[in-house]
Amino acid sequence: MTIEIVESSPAAIQLAQALQDKSANSKKYPFDDLNVGQSFRMKLADANVASLRAIASRKSRNGLMFKVIIHEGEGLAEVARIA
Repeated sequence: MTIEIVESSPAAIQLAQALQDKSANSKKYPFDDLNVGQSFRMKLADANVASLRAIASRKSRNGLMFKVIIHEGEGLAEVARIA
């Protein structure tokens, strides 16, 4: 049996593009958009702090460093990229 590798069909390319677009739009928090020294903030009422901390920890394993800071007085959660 011979199997050859060929260019994907237009239908396959369209499906792959749709999946990439869906993945890009499904990111709830902009961790990947932060440079060192930048942060994003959100209302504590809208934030899932446990989720933010878990994502920060997971991304820190790849050499990036994030810190989740809770500003109780302001009612905000801040995620800072520190390295």
